[in-house]
Amino acid sequence: MFAVDCTQVAQFGVSHTQVVNITGKFMITVAFLLLLIGWESLCAGLLGILCLFPINKLLAARYGKKQKKLMEIRDKRTAVTTEALQGIRQIKFSAIESQWAEKLESIREEELSMLWKSRLDNLYMSVASEFTPVVITALSLATYSWVSILFP
Repeated sequence: MFAVDCTQVAQFGVSHTQVVNITGKFMITVAFLLLLIGWESLCAGLLGILCLFPINKLLAARYGKKQKKLMEIRDKRTAVTTEALQGIRQIKFSAIESQWAEKLESIREEELSMLWKSRLDNLYMSVASEFTPVVITALSLATYSWVSILFP
């Protein structure tokens, strides 16, 4: 219990330090962008963040759920494998190797199916996280161009 508590306290310290750093970086970034591209373009970029953040959060939540399910399936497979190895003599004497092989194979197929789904969600999440800054930058610069052309 002591090791778990120490880890939790350490993680709390790290995460709360990051909150202070992120807040400071955000304020400095907003100030520079306000001076460089104006408030219209800044608002367009912030609007892009507000629109894309829920999508990224949804994709991350889906990936997290799939990973949790995958770990449950792996635990199940490990338990069945351990049970089979501990009772290998009885399995051999009863000549039910094929039944155990089918049981393990079905769990493995379930694991591979969930692994595939998890990897797809990971891919979607990665594409979205790479795509988001590009969209925000394009939106901000397009707004800047539009505003500077209409109101020189």
